[in-house]
Amino acid sequence: MVTSRAMTYTTPTQPGGPTAPPGPPPPPAPPSGFFGRLFDVRFRGFVTPMVVPVLYVLGMIGIGIAYLIYVVGAFSVNASFGVLVLLIIGPIMAMIGLLFLRLTLEFYVALTRLSEDFREWRAEWHRRQTSS
Repeated sequence: MVTSRAMTYTTPTQPGGPTAPPGPPPPPAPPSGFFGRLFDVRFRGFVTPMVVPVLYVLGMIGIGIAYLIYVVGAFSVNASFGVLVLLIIGPIMAMIGLLFLRLTLEFYVALTRLSEDFREWRAEWHRRQTSS
């Protein structure tokens, strides 16, 4: 038996008692589902991974509509400029816009995953500190 000023507890070799003081209770699980996470005022769960696919599809639709408006505007200026925009300039600009959209969304997803990984690592570190 080990005695200290703070408390008395049994060592791991002695049966019949706790081996160490209990640690703090585990944090509550993050809410599940889109609306559960959306209205979580403590921000325990991330909504970003659920929203990014929808934003990507909406962004692709927006880029496609902008491309069509750009082509129609180019044809209203001049037929040869319209063909140039339809075949060369428009697709290049649409691909650049799609690339920036994708990079931006991937950045936010990577930040979210990094934060989730840090939360898991911190919990694992805390478990190891309390168990040793």
